[in-house]
Amino acid sequence: MLSPEERPIGMVFQEGALFPHMSVADNVAFGLPKKGARKLATQWLKRVGLADFADRNPDSLSGGQRQRVALARAMAPAPRVLLFDEPYANLDAPLRRALREDARRIIRDTGTVGLFVTHDPAEVLMMADHVAVLDQGAIVENGTPQALYDRPQSQFAAQLFGEPQVFEGTIYGDRIVTPLGEWERCALVDPVAMNGDALLVVDADRLELQPDNNGILITGIQRFGRLTRVSFDGKGGELTVILHWSKDAGTAIGVGSRVRVVPQAGAVFTSPCSVE
Repeated sequence: MLSPEERPIGMVFQEGALFPHMSVADNVAFGLPKKGARKLATQWLKRVGLADFADRNPDSLSGGQRQRVALARAMAPAPRVLLFDEPYANLDAPLRRALREDARRIIRDTGTVGLFVTHDPAEVLMMADHVAVLDQGAIVENGTPQALYDRPQSQFAAQLFGEPQVFEGTIYGDRIVTPLGEWERCALVDPVAMNGDALLVVDADRLELQPDNNGILITGIQRFGRLTRVSFDGKGGELTVILHWSKDAGTAIGVGSRVRVVPQAGAVFTSPCSVE
């Protein structure tokens, strides 16, 4: 078995884990063979845009700068595998995006294998070539980011990516009774799902509005980014649904319109539940 210092593995921690009593350059050089260590550390600091910070103390750096130093230190020994433990979780969104791109570019340029642990679906879609989704410690699904986003095969993955909408309903024969009206059974991911009460999960991108004079009444519309929050006067009171409704679509639909909310075929995940 190889000793820890001999293993070709690097790691970038959530908090950077820099040594506060060492300079930035000394942090990057830590663990490298003494001959040429400073030169290699300087090269890596230049690569992450911090060449002018070599003699600084880590405490004088911003959070993003410390994570860049941590990346340089992890890459300096030329690891075959680089592990990331949610390293950008505590940074603001613009900085997170910039650092993700930096890390992805460096990994690709060096041919290193990167293993990224995160709870952030956006980070998954931006960083990964291949994704393994874990639920309670077990892999429930794996594939490319786009495949998992477009066609998740598990309810857990469906709720993880996108903007999942969750309803209680009843599957009966070839119909699904929901608070939004009846849907056809072909909307289910599993068209042979058992009849009975069920929890229904469908992504906002896969719900559509269709004019229907006998449908439910729209009482409010609020756009936020690419999504729209639509409120309805349902049988059991007010209902709110988030969906992707193009500004160019359904121009005749507005507050006071009656509509049907319809899922795309094969878009609805189900699990048994008790509907009271």
